[in-house]
Amino acid sequence: MTADEVNRAAWQEYGQHHLHRQTDLPEVDRIDWAGWGTGPGTEFLGRVAGLRVLDLGSGVGRHAAHLVRDHGATVDAIDASATQHQRARARYPDTAGLTLLHGDAVEHLASAEPYDLIYAVSVFPFVDPEHLVPAVVHGLRPQGRLFFSTLHTSVTGQGPSNEVVTRRELIRLTGGVEIPTDMFVLDTPTWTRLLTHAGLIVDDVLTLNHGEAPVSYRVFSAHRP
Repeated sequence: MTADEVNRAAWQEYGQHHLHRQTDLPEVDRIDWAGWGTGPGTEFLGRVAGLRVLDLGSGVGRHAAHLVRDHGATVDAIDASATQHQRARARYPDTAGLTLLHGDAVEHLASAEPYDLIYAVSVFPFVDPEHLVPAVVHGLRPQGRLFFSTLHTSVTGQGPSNEVVTRRELIRLTGGVEIPTDMFVLDTPTWTRLLTHAGLIVDDVLTLNHGEAPVSYRVFSAHRP
């Protein structure tokens, strides 16, 4: 199996796990780029009112719904996992300004009307960046903006790679469930090279550290000139 196939199966199992447990999550009033409530929130995106936005790997759609509800954006939220999409449709069956999509992000970006803004919270490491990054560039209008967060150092202290290769990481769930994934955990120069080679200009890279734990993330902002 390719990394994309492994990861798609992983998120399918993840969604099924939460469907079975009937997991109930609260609404969000900010975007937490690393998932633990630190670092920049939604304000990192700048003004989004009236913009056409794509949420890549949107899961149950809480961030997308937040941008529609609280910030006046029009958001397409796409996820490759049928079970995650099922959870999102059950949660937001009819929200004006929010379109929930099930499918492959690279294929969607090849034919979709260009977006003003594309963002992804901890999703880029699960898709081959040599396929995803060019697709994102194609899917952005001129001066369109990209924002994404990515794992940099794992909970075990393992740092990123300077090569576009995968490594095995685990999604740990309640009940002792561990789901294997193949992640592209890349260092900042490698991500920057991929972005600039595809035609983007990198505007900022933020470091998010998780207190005393070794785990850390990087949050990128870039635009298409």
